[in-house]
Amino acid sequence: MRATVIAVLILFASSLSAEPVSQKAKERRYQNLHDLAYLQIPLANFGTEDLKKQYDEIKEKYEVALAFYLEDNFLEGYRGFVEVQTGLEKLYEDLSLVYIDRTQEILRATTTRVVDIELQYHPGSQKIVDMLKAREAPHEGTLYSPEEYHLVYDKHPIVKNLDRGYEFLGQSKRVRQEAMDLEKWLEEGKEIDPSMRKRRIDAYKASIESCRSAKKSAIQVFRLLNRNDIYSVQVDHADNYYAKYEDARLAPVLDPRIPDEYKIDASDVLNRDHAEEVRTKLNNENIKKGEKTENKTNS
Repeated sequence: MRATVIAVLILFASSLSAEPVSQKAKERRYQNLHDLAYLQIPLANFGTEDLKKQYDEIKEKYEVALAFYLEDNFLEGYRGFVEVQTGLEKLYEDLSLVYIDRTQEILRATTTRVVDIELQYHPGSQKIVDMLKAREAPHEGTLYSPEEYHLVYDKHPIVKNLDRGYEFLGQSKRVRQEAMDLEKWLEEGKEIDPSMRKRRIDAYKASIESCRSAKKSAIQVFRLLNRNDIYSVQVDHADNYYAKYEDARLAPVLDPRIPDEYKIDASDVLNRDHAEEVRTKLNNENIKKGEKTENKTNS
């Protein structure tokens, strides 16, 4: 009788302990899945071969952990998901730095142009004097290029977007550094627990999103600087279905105002795979010949 009671108590205790492990495994599974899915576009656009290799290895570990989980071996599944989370944390940390470096590059490219605009179009500059003189005495001929006149009223939003871009970049750097510094608060010899790893992954993700916001501002600077280039779209892509969208919806791969080397950043800001955008919207590889003919006829 006593042995039976002990056996029942053991079974009862094991059932109590199994429930929280299954719940923790379930939560960790969906966190892993969400974090893996998020990385697909950033890695497609800016992932190095090493980072992509890391991702593939982490994905394989996730598959193994998932198999244990689906077998109801929640303890092994949970251990596997924690290992996946550890790998994801490092991958997010490395990728966020790639984004910061890339964002600095595009902002510096716009800064050079903006400084020139500020110097040439500040009140009292020769450019402004010539524009005013041309208006007062048009018989003398135009003393400035009409194509550049938009910079007089675009200068303010150009500078504002540049300022906003650097603000987001600074925010990205701070968030990333704060995530890395979390480890300093651990007691000596104590390992990082899953909850802290989640906080760090979320912080690195926020850093990437801040970089995207910074690049969005930089892209807008290019669009304003090269405002007049928009008129070449219908000439360069006359038969392209996607080029018929209005200005605000024009795909970055078709936007002539954005320098070619930064079109990938503009696609990434929209969370789009740039290579896929080129394939489908620039090269029209997703449209059959019959559909191309029909679109051309209807245009």
